Amino acid sequence: MTRKTNSSEHSTQAIFCVSADADVVQVATSAASSISGAHFAGEFHDYISAERRPQFSAALKSASSCVALIDFDRDPELAIETTERLHQIFLQKIGIIGVGAKLDAEILLRAVRNGCTEFLTKPVKLNDLIASLNRFNDVLSVDPNAQSSLGRVICFFGRRAASEPPCWRSTWPSFWSASTARRCC
Repeated sequence: MTRKTNSSEHSTQAIFCVSADADVVQVATSAASSISGAHFAGEFHDYISAERRPQFSAALKSASSCVALIDFDRDPELAIETTERLHQIFLQKIGIIGVGAKLDAEILLRAVRNGCTEFLTKPVKLNDLIASLNRFNDVLSVDPNAQSSLGRVICFFGRRAASEPPCWRSTWPSFWSASTARRCC
């Protein structure tokens, strides 16, 4: 990882690039400096996979959310693998923006299925990237656990003899009458 600018340990949003060209990095740096609470955390020159696991900086680890800009032009297969890997590493607190010169429907579909939230075409415009970063911030500000909320399992236990037909009577609230429960069975 190289090129750290605006490093702030208490920032709410860390932005970084993966295998991106200099123009994308420059736009990402400008976008990070124009958004309150965001900072550009650096860039990775190679794609991230299970075999190539880089060390993440303290700024990336301590940020409440991260946004990765992944270039899909060099190798779309490795970019999709990077998308999936980053989702596993950052446990759903990451927004992934794909960047590419061409938009192939099959690659885009696979990228979205593996966690890519948006796709911007090259050349990346500063206003488009700022709008994408603000959308990600808006999702997190409405519900900070929106990206990482887990469901709850609710179990109902009741007793019923094996010879009796199934009846909802054991799980109905007590204010239901016995006749209503019998009609349901």
